[in-house]
Amino acid sequence: MSDPKHLVIDGAWDLLGTPFRMQGRADSGVDCAGVIHQAYLAGGIDLAHENRYAWHSDYSRLMDELLDRYFVQIPSPESCCVVTFYVKTRGKARHMGILVPVAGGFDLIHASQGTKKVVRETFGASWKRRVVAYWGLKEWQQ
Repeated sequence: MSDPKHLVIDGAWDLLGTPFRMQGRADSGVDCAGVIHQAYLAGGIDLAHENRYAWHSDYSRLMDELLDRYFVQIPSPESCCVVTFYVKTRGKARHMGILVPVAGGFDLIHASQGTKKVVRETFGASWKRRVVAYWGLKEWQQ
């Protein structure tokens, strides 16, 4: 049987190029939370999650509910961890992505409204300075 972490990583890579779609949770389109959902689903982990956040005035609170249900904060980045970010002018965590290992560090896979698709970017200084927290799946942190 394959290691679930490897399956999650493969699931994240497989999402590259998937169209951006608010509240999307399928191959036809995903948003930032959808990337996390679909990648973990590829690893056999269903992060059941309500899609009510787009209509809610406090997206950050609802994002926190999802993270608190399945994840625990960890002190530093690791493979398959979820990262939350500040987005310009918001002051709260309003974006998330998943880190995948590459030679010399990590890449970030996330749904980009700007490019209207799931993209891979080097997890460098421009991203690191906006990190709010790193999150590891609770069952993997035992």
